[in-house]
Amino acid sequence: MVQKLGVVLAAGAVVLCGQTQVDLRTQSKTVDFTQAPETRPLKTGTVIPATCAVGDLYFLTTAVAGANVYGCVAVNTWSLQSGGGGGGGGSVTVDNGSTVVGSRGTINFIAGTGIMDLISDTGTQINVQQNVDPTYVLIRSQEQSGVDLSLSCTSGSSSAYLCSPNGNVLTAYTDQQRLAWKPDVSCAAAPTINVSTLGVKQMYRSDGTAIQAGDCTAGAQVGIWYDATANSGAGGFKLTQSASIAGVLGSANGGTGVNNGSNTLTLGGNLTTAGAFASTFTFTGATGVTFPTSGTLMTTGTSVALAQTPLTTLGDMLYAAPALTRLAGNTTATLNVLTQTGTGAVSAAPVWQSASAAGIAPFTFKPVTFSATPAFAFGSGTTTFEITLTGNVTSSTVSGAGAGQSSTFIICQDATGSRTFAWPAGFKGSMTIGTTASKCNVQTFAYDGISYYATAAGLTNQ
Repeated sequence: MVQKLGVVLAAGAVVLCGQTQVDLRTQSKTVDFTQAPETRPLKTGTVIPATCAVGDLYFLTTAVAGANVYGCVAVNTWSLQSGGGGGGGGSVTVDNGSTVVGSRGTINFIAGTGIMDLISDTGTQINVQQNVDPTYVLIRSQEQSGVDLSLSCTSGSSSAYLCSPNGNVLTAYTDQQRLAWKPDVSCAAAPTINVSTLGVKQMYRSDGTAIQAGDCTAGAQVGIWYDATANSGAGGFKLTQSASIAGVLGSANGGTGVNNGSNTLTLGGNLTTAGAFASTFTFTGATGVTFPTSGTLMTTGTSVALAQTPLTTLGDMLYAAPALTRLAGNTTATLNVLTQTGTGAVSAAPVWQSASAAGIAPFTFKPVTFSATPAFAFGSGTTTFEITLTGNVTSSTVSGAGAGQSSTFIICQDATGSRTFAWPAGFKGSMTIGTTASKCNVQTFAYDGISYYATAAGLTNQ
């Protein structure tokens, strides 16, 4: 028995020595490579293979670190296996305009100037919320309130203003920089301003001329802007609008002003302005305005003087010749109209002229007292006569008519009626008047210089 066992063992030894490969999948159990100096479980290379079977893994040596491992998710289809789920691991590839920046396991958000980042982890996702920093970026509410651009001054000086923005402190003067300035003291002539202690700068009107006393008023906000080219390149602030002279005018403005406390503002001397300007006077209550009765009130840049000429008579008018000239009112008893002629390029002076002489036909109404032989005297223009018959008119006459004039006759019966009327000589187409008591008859005529022609059949017993 012992001899047979030895033979069997010897045969087994021969079989074992002849085996050259081991199938770890079928011939091993609980393989542990932790003690091996290194392992290479993945295929490696510089190009991903064109073919693969589901479950294959490949290590691409030319990829960006962290984006090397690919898995075959379908036949001949590879997929990058970097990255992770909610556990916080993995790698992320970052593109900038579709260009790969890199792939790392960490992305660091660094907020730039004026940007604030709020980043939180919900457990399933990372939230990144970005907001502007109102200490650097002007937002709508700040612009609407005007705080960020408004300046307050505390110097107590009318010639050297020391001011600070109500919002952020300025760090530099910038060309075209705009601010809203509210001086604490009304301006003296040629003031300076120092904003946020950045340096003293000269101030100017919008046209570049020197600011004069009274151009700005304490507590009244006015826009200013920084001009780096002003003051021979030293820079300065200019008003954004023309200077407005408010209150009493002082000698620095070329005149004197006195408010005597009785709602009266008296200006004396000459008021001299430069550049674009506008003067506004607002009068309230029972305030009278009195101008000088003579002298030159204003001289324009073309040296055309506007002179005040006395207007002391009712109806007086002024016209330019080119200086203002007085035209006396019409003091005659005749109805006059203002007429003017010209050459087509040059105008003549206006004059008063009677309406008829000017070719205007006025209307004249003339009641005529009854007479058996009444006389009808024409006035200017169209004349209407009215007569009430208290007896018979045996004959009548007319006078004063001019060619082209028209006349209307209103001939009425008295309460008795049945009166007769004889028309003046030269009347053509005249009607026979009605005789009904207390009724009137009307007919109109046109004069051609010789005869009077009825323009229509008359109306009787109206």
